[in-house]
Amino acid sequence: MGTDDMSIADALEMWIEEKVYYDHCSNSCAAGEICGHYTQVVWRDSIHIGCAKVRCDYGGTFILQL
Repeated sequence: MGTDDMSIADALEMWIEEKVYYDHCSNSCAAGEICGHYTQVVWRDSIHIGCAKVRCDYGGTFILQL
């Protein structure tokens, strides 16, 4: 799936899938991996997750976690 076809729900699912790289005991991410989106989604004090889908003039698309 390209980012042009990706919905916000798809992006959220990808962020949750980062769980496999997160070590709860050390509160860290596996070397060379990304898990910051996951920690923001599951963080106890998080009550809102902001996100946006932006299509740039040059044709690129970004889905952002704010």
